[in-house]
Amino acid sequence: MRRRLPANPDLTRRSLLAAIAAGWVVCTALFLGVAPAPAPTVRVVHWANGHVMDPVLLPAFAARFNSAGYHTRSGSRIEVEPYLVNSGIIRQEVVRRSQTGVPINRSLPDPTVITPAAEHWLYEINRAVARTVIDVPSTRSLVTTWIGIATYREMAECLGWPDQKVGYKDVVALALDPAGWGSRPCARAEWGNEPLLTFTDPNLSSTGRSVLFSLYTLAAGKPAHQLTEGDVLGQPVSEYIRGLQRSVRHYVPDTLILMDEIYSGPRYGHFFFISEDDLVKLYEGKVVGTDPGLERIYGRKKPAGPIERPLVMLYPSEGSTAHTHTAAVVQSSWVTEEQAEAANRWIDYLREDAQQNTFMKDGFRPSTSIALRCPICGQYGVDPREPRAAPIDPTLMDPSVARRIVESWGDVKNAGVMVFVVDTSPSMAGEKLNGARDAIIRAADTMYRRNLVGLITSSPANSEGRAGGERLGPAPIVSNRSELSDTVRRLRTSEGNALYQAVASAVAMADAAPAEPRAIRGVVVLAGSPADAGASLESLVQMVSRAGRPIASCSALGPEGACQDVDDEMVARGDLLGVGLAVQTQHPVAVYFIGIGDRADLEAGRVIAEATASSFIGTTVEDLDTVVKLFSVYF
Repeated sequence: MRRRLPANPDLTRRSLLAAIAAGWVVCTALFLGVAPAPAPTVRVVHWANGHVMDPVLLPAFAARFNSAGYHTRSGSRIEVEPYLVNSGIIRQEVVRRSQTGVPINRSLPDPTVITPAAEHWLYEINRAVARTVIDVPSTRSLVTTWIGIATYREMAECLGWPDQKVGYKDVVALALDPAGWGSRPCARAEWGNEPLLTFTDPNLSSTGRSVLFSLYTLAAGKPAHQLTEGDVLGQPVSEYIRGLQRSVRHYVPDTLILMDEIYSGPRYGHFFFISEDDLVKLYEGKVVGTDPGLERIYGRKKPAGPIERPLVMLYPSEGSTAHTHTAAVVQSSWVTEEQAEAANRWIDYLREDAQQNTFMKDGFRPSTSIALRCPICGQYGVDPREPRAAPIDPTLMDPSVARRIVESWGDVKNAGVMVFVVDTSPSMAGEKLNGARDAIIRAADTMYRRNLVGLITSSPANSEGRAGGERLGPAPIVSNRSELSDTVRRLRTSEGNALYQAVASAVAMADAAPAEPRAIRGVVVLAGSPADAGASLESLVQMVSRAGRPIASCSALGPEGACQDVDDEMVARGDLLGVGLAVQTQHPVAVYFIGIGDRADLEAGRVIAEATASSFIGTTVEDLDTVVKLFSVYF
């Protein structure tokens, strides 16, 4: 928990005197018939993570704050500008700007205040820059939320909740048990034997990072402050972490994306490492709509609405980790003394009762002493009496140990097998194909070194095995990177788009790749136009109508094609639901669909993604590089 700073009476008196003086200047000017000069403006740029950037939170608070006309001691008007920035990106940008003065994303103005979800990012910034960019002891928490294990109520009860505490050790034991759910007489057949975990990437996700830190302290049997680099690199600890990872079905870049996927129900996953405010948003149907840019980058919007199956938060018996959403004023050349004063006035405002109550309505625990009330309650799967176990505090960890844990991620997570399918039809000519080439090559440089990567094009000649097109079997990226780059640079357009046939071939390639048994296998499709050759959609995926009748055939390939169910009734493409692959595989293979530009067949992408419990997105050439990098984090 963050410490609260006492109010400063001298600052209050100075602010009052400044306001009186400013009023006297205005009155004098009016008496003399002279229009007063407008007060200068001091700008406070606040970078904040997505949890607190719901439209009713920081954006609404800033609008009210700005309209109220707050001033600095010298009389300057304070204008606050909040920006949604992922916690990991906050760290990258502040470090780069502090070291070089050059931003990574030039569209983001230099920050005055930063609020990553978790405080450990602030220590990371200071460590990376090797000086105090953030005076951590003087920072203040805006709100608090606890990280736990969200699961379906019936699964929690099957594990003994609420009569007994459930922790990471219980999830790990279930994951390592060869019988899985079969070891529990109370398990339901629809769950299957294998417990399904999801994990967000610790390089981007505050939650993924915090959970990984907690798991390493648990594996070593030591409190965070006693953990050493030797513990992290030791075989017993590494094997413990790998054991848990063997039950991870989905890796997801960030919690914002994971929240959208949870709507798919138990078929997608059973255990989700999320925060209390995330769980409240699921119950209230507020998962999407935090920022228009997220829909463009992270994917399509699902209809807002509450989750259908109740979830509960398990507070680990070993201890939970708090995310304090700390507001930290940046100490750098671009932040003036007056801006720092203005920033602290803004932080004071955010900690006032009115704003704290609004935060609580959105699922947060207040950072001040106001009493807890719903939605911090059982109705939303949250327990206000928890956590009862002593918290796990990653900020007490030695910075070199924390760095080593994050660096170890690529070695302890499941390996990935990723096959790109590139549409090479004439519609991709020019900037689309050039953008696809560049995006794949850049993504290859950021992939985890144990991953296998391959590629195939949608040329009908290539898909049928004749000369033409490109085909590269999956191989370890450390040895395959140059060949992948050469293959991508050779890509040329050709007549026809046998997209579904190419995807089926890619699924077979990913399935047969010589990877470890628990590898995450999938296909990433980059398509700018509908399929117009080769096999039809029902040969790739199994579908049903929204009425539940199986689809027997689709008579044409493109968006105008008609599909028929088993009763020979016509079914519109918008009424198709994907329920599984029609291609037989030995391993689960997900198919991710990236539609480029206005001609992309996103309805086909939606059905394919549904059939394989994955994701789809429509994007522009300008955003393609970002999207491909995000999708590569699924592996």
